Amino acid sequence: MFVKDFILEMNDQDLYHIDLINIEKKLNLSKKELLNNFINLVFEGILMVEWIYHCPHCGNVAKDVLSLHNATHEDYCDECQVNFSNCLDNNIEVFFNIHPGVRQLSDVYKNEYSQKLKRDLDLYGNNCWKKESTIFGLELIQNNNFRNLIGDDILKSDQSLEILKVTILFTDVKGSTSLYNTLGDMKAFSLIREHFKILFDVISKNNGVPVKTIGDAIMGVFLNEEDGLKASLEMQENLIKFYDVKEQKIEIRIGVYTGSSLLVNLNGKLDYFGQSVNKAARIESSAEPNEVVISYDIFERNKKLIKSYKNISFSEKMYKGFEEKQKLVHILLKEREFLKDKIILFKRVIERSSIKI
Repeated sequence: MFVKDFILEMNDQDLYHIDLINIEKKLNLSKKELLNNFINLVFEGILMVEWIYHCPHCGNVAKDVLSLHNATHEDYCDECQVNFSNCLDNNIEVFFNIHPGVRQLSDVYKNEYSQKLKRDLDLYGNNCWKKESTIFGLELIQNNNFRNLIGDDILKSDQSLEILKVTILFTDVKGSTSLYNTLGDMKAFSLIREHFKILFDVISKNNGVPVKTIGDAIMGVFLNEEDGLKASLEMQENLIKFYDVKEQKIEIRIGVYTGSSLLVNLNGKLDYFGQSVNKAARIESSAEPNEVVISYDIFERNKKLIKSYKNISFSEKMYKGFEEKQKLVHILLKEREFLKDKIILFKRVIERSSIKI
């Protein structure tokens, strides 16, 4: 409640385009904590969200709207007299303002913001609005609290928004068909649902969004590549530990890829589309149970995080629809029992035949 009380006691001029950094310092909260509090206040009707579309050529505001539903893939800048594509992590900024039903602000503050922005653009260039305090549109889209509380604010079905960089994770259950055949639908689904909860918790804990389930598979998306990689490794570790003492086990394959994407409206929900999504899915298909497979680029950027894992191998795969071979890194977290048994059996056969290896 103290965030709400703090907001309601602020001066009018501070309630238009609220400065998160200033409030973070005063209330000793992280940006994530404060953002979650602000989203709660939007849901309560205390604050409202304003979406600002900057022209990538001049930096000026080409459009400002109060809902993601009003977003369009392309906009027009009157200053530059050119069309431009909108990108959630490049030219779309988000502000929080006091809701007019709580306090009506003067138009003076909006005019002052416009004039100051123009002066700054003339002095410092078209990217000067990108500051430490800037909240890009993607940060809001990638917030689980926003999706849970304001998830009905989505794109129109015929619109999309570009994203320069996200990390996409796919999981899939090994042998799910035989699992249903062996246990029956009810018991198998109970087991699948159990593992879903474990994976969803790991995704959320690591600042990711569990976008959807596809059968027994999960798609998760992360703003930060390291968060996505940590989540993938933690998923395998948690499942291995959880099922280690259980008779019925679930083993999964995981693939991770970082690249550009499109945010779209699919079946009434925000979803991700494009080559990076396809690559992440293909990489997952190359994984073995208990294994995380990542692109070589991710490996190069995160060697410190991965170096503690011993079972690392490399491969190259040619996937249909892609022009070049994909260099992959395989991180195996646990050897499967039947593989161990086969190795032991093979060694015994070798010993008995007195063949030296």
